Amino acid sequence: MKHFLSQVILFIFLPMACALGVCEYILRSVPNDHIYKHQFMITNQKNIKILSFGSSHGYYGIQPKFFSKAAFNMAFVSQSLKYDKFLYEKYATNCDSLECIILPISYFSLRSNLEKSQESWRIKGYCVYMGCNYHGINPIYNLEIMTKSKLLHIKDALLQQLNYRTCDTLGFCLNYKKEYRAQDWQSTGLTACARHSKGKKENVETNLQDLEWMIRDCQKRNIKVILLTTPTFHTYYDVLNQDQVIEREEICNSLVQKYNHVIFLDWLKHKQFNEDDFFDADHLNEYGAEKLTKMLDEFIMQMDC
Repeated sequence: MKHFLSQVILFIFLPMACALGVCEYILRSVPNDHIYKHQFMITNQKNIKILSFGSSHGYYGIQPKFFSKAAFNMAFVSQSLKYDKFLYEKYATNCDSLECIILPISYFSLRSNLEKSQESWRIKGYCVYMGCNYHGINPIYNLEIMTKSKLLHIKDALLQQLNYRTCDTLGFCLNYKKEYRAQDWQSTGLTACARHSKGKKENVETNLQDLEWMIRDCQKRNIKVILLTTPTFHTYYDVLNQDQVIEREEICNSLVQKYNHVIFLDWLKHKQFNEDDFFDADHLNEYGAEKLTKMLDEFIMQMDC
């Protein structure tokens, strides 16, 4: 019986394991934003003076090429403060020239928990390509073959016909161009608000701990911290839960009072942004990103005076 089982393992399971291993290798070879940003930071981290983090609001909203100083965008879609902290600890702590970090604090940021969201599959990017060890050897977060949609495209990956990289050379995502905007983009405010209001108040304490850890480390290193709420369209901010809006405002203002190197820019309803600046109700397009980044640059340069 033991001999039979060993034969089964040898002729069935071993080839299957090898095949899966080859698939994993192929899928990991497909270019993506996590690979690019990791390699960029390893190569250039000594020269960066401004580093921005955050979720899609920062990913599509902050275009580093418009800063006067060397800058890079470390945001990703649905990135929570937990993973802002991971990226800061892994990369920013080695940025000897770093002068300022930008931490987008959106309506949903303080209540978010990426692990318990529908976007939890995105955690794999940090674990597989950036060395995040938050989840040990859990295969869900450490194997690309656990993502069904990627396995379905294994042939394209093998033929090197796949490219998941969407960011430019400075980490800014290029997908939300005005020319791609849907005709009914204004109506996305309601659906986005509903999605962003699902976070739990119980997550605030943990997220605040991660946020303050970064703030305190910046304090030790004489690095300025900008807490930024990016501009949104009125079809989004008009329908937000006001208790959650006030919660964000009060927490950010309290951090400004507590730490003299922290600035809070609440630009949620900024009047300088109009219809031409948005991709949808809560994200900027490339024109809005240029405008926002130039405003941030002006603010940062004035801080240095």
